Amino acid sequence: MKKKNQATEAKAAETEQPPAANHIQLAMPIVYRTSKKKKGQRRYTKGLKIPQQLGRGVIRASERLSNGLERGFSDFRTRSNRSSKKKRDGIIIDSVRNFTKGAGKSLRRASKAPNDVVKRVNTKWVTRQARNVMRSVAWPLFG
Repeated sequence: MKKKNQATEAKAAETEQPPAANHIQLAMPIVYRTSKKKKGQRRYTKGLKIPQQLGRGVIRASERLSNGLERGFSDFRTRSNRSSKKKRDGIIIDSVRNFTKGAGKSLRRASKAPNDVVKRVNTKWVTRQARNVMRSVAWPLFG
């Protein structure tokens, strides 16, 4: 009986076809993209590039300032709430410490604002213009 079962199992194993997962059938070609889509460049009217770049830098700087102030006030508020829950009159006792901690966070965030403006405008063209102005001013004095 055992031989008969083994023989039928072996026969079944021989006649079984492998599952469909083993066969790779490609319906569509595989396409690999090697580079990301190119971002659009900003276009400027001649003579208006620098003012627009300066404007974008000022906007970014003001955004950074407002985010810094928000972070400082938020930190001050949370520290004051924590102080008032810990001890009686804690908001008054710890007010100077809470204010300085909040102001420190605010200044840390806002200190990068001037760099945002300069980073937009500090280009090769602006450097050349500044150099030419310095030469024209320095020539009559030292020439």
